[in-house]
Amino acid sequence: MCQVLKDELHARFGNYEENPLINQATLLDPRFKTFAFSNENHCKNAFRFLKTKAQSIILESNEPIHQQVSTSTSTSNSSSMLWKEFDETVVNLIGGSNSSVAGIIEVDKYLNEPLINRAENPLVWWAKHKNMYPRLYRLTKRRLCIMATSVPCERIFSKAGQVVNERRSRLTTSKISQILFLNHNML
Repeated sequence: MCQVLKDELHARFGNYEENPLINQATLLDPRFKTFAFSNENHCKNAFRFLKTKAQSIILESNEPIHQQVSTSTSTSNSSSMLWKEFDETVVNLIGGSNSSVAGIIEVDKYLNEPLINRAENPLVWWAKHKNMYPRLYRLTKRRLCIMATSVPCERIFSKAGQVVNERRSRLTTSKISQILFLNHNML
């Protein structure tokens, strides 16, 4: 029985560790992180992706700091417009490197935190820690989402049951088809 179940799962899902989206979601799940990987290469790839994405995210809270730096440098050198372009380039480079370093530090800090209990809700954990890990929180909202289901399909069938009930049992099949069509397209 267990072998049949295992074979069926493997047939339907294949090697789930080869799916990069699943790897990233696993790494961002505070219940599992790196401990859920049986293949070290898949873990390293997900880790590399996470660091790259965290480096590329620039937070809105950093923008006023960059503006303060640029205004202070431009006012101190207001007599010379020659240095304006240079100062802007320096501010952009400093801001970009700080963001990159902050992203790497955030990922390392997150991965060094202890795992949470497997029964806990990872979304609740992320809601509590979103200020501590703002870049990863943004990524988490994209990766730890609810899987798609067949709810719209079920809604259509339940609508059909609501439209065609005992009181309307004398409707012709063509009228029922038209009513179902209209109900479905009005969603």
